[in-house]
Amino acid sequence: MQPEDVARAAAILFSARQNLRPITDLPPALQPQTIVDAYAIQDAVVAMQGPIAGWKLGMPAASADQRCAPVAAPYVFASPADSMSGALLIAPEIEVEIAVRFARDLPPREAPYTAVDVEAAIGSVHPALEILSSRYVNRRAVAPLSVVADGQSNGAIICGAAVHEWRGLELATIAMNLTFDGVAVGSATGEASTAQVLGALAWLANHVAARAGGLRSGQVVITGARISPLPVPPGGATVTADLAGIATLSATFR
Repeated sequence: MQPEDVARAAAILFSARQNLRPITDLPPALQPQTIVDAYAIQDAVVAMQGPIAGWKLGMPAASADQRCAPVAAPYVFASPADSMSGALLIAPEIEVEIAVRFARDLPPREAPYTAVDVEAAIGSVHPALEILSSRYVNRRAVAPLSVVADGQSNGAIICGAAVHEWRGLELATIAMNLTFDGVAVGSATGEASTAQVLGALAWLANHVAARAGGLRSGQVVITGARISPLPVPPGGATVTADLAGIATLSATFR
């Protein structure tokens, strides 16, 4: 894609978010054809939103399918998030995840970052909610690269309390529960292991070093859904996630 086409596509997605008016799809001439196109649109959108405060990282079965998206500072919140209003998000859905926060920068360097390097740079682990909120009317009806261009449908990240003594914790064995207004709506135990998460974070560290100057101290990374997305009820709800051995976090949607 030409730079002017990237800018036009980003402006459309940015406007859809700001005006809470989802689009059916990007115009055919502005749809990304490669992952490089999709990431260029991501970067142009986030540049209009503010500094990068976090990253969304998926946990695919194959590293060749790894995808990520930057998240701007206005959309990263701390629990309890008491006023997640409809003025911020389109049709929000909730995923329960585990996040890490980096305690030091991982700048570009000649040698690739490894899982050991990444582990040493992590300052804390957090329970997290990812709020999905697509800029498309139906994110499942558009091409996968168009979803990537839209920040992989990220609406916001909510992080719970920090766990600093996390080494030795096996992420694959953490039991978690999700409630809406005190009513249980989801639970899980398992998904990605600590080793898998660290491996994916090493990929991210190398990707961001080449793409955006490296991961920064203080940035958070969500590491994939452990309780799959559930829509927030139309009238809103207080959402609470409890991750055994980590912490509890909450957000109220109005």
